[in-house]
Amino acid sequence: ILKCVPGISNAKENPVVLALDALRDMTVKAPHLDEFVPDVAHNASIDIERVGDALDTLWGLCSADGSENVSIARNNGGLEVLISICSGLPRHVPEERALVLSLKTLAVLVN
Repeated sequence: ILKCVPGISNAKENPVVLALDALRDMTVKAPHLDEFVPDVAHNASIDIERVGDALDTLWGLCSADGSENVSIARNNGGLEVLISICSGLPRHVPEERALVLSLKTLAVLVN
């Protein structure tokens, strides 16, 4: 179920869908796993800061009271993307911002 906000004619223009697409673009399918993980190790153009920024945007959209953004995120694979990012973040990442934002956004979607 895709929903559009007033003034947006296409579901693909929805800010929640755009944020999820950005997060998907920053992931890669792991060859031996049936999941997507952040492509930090394999692609120098992908960095944890960009992942954190996209997560921060998604959290901001989904944490607003009274918005339908949580259901839009759930119906467009938000839980799967967030779980994959949480489980795929490298352990050696000195900054924990991406993990914290993933967990905060995941909590909003699950509640």
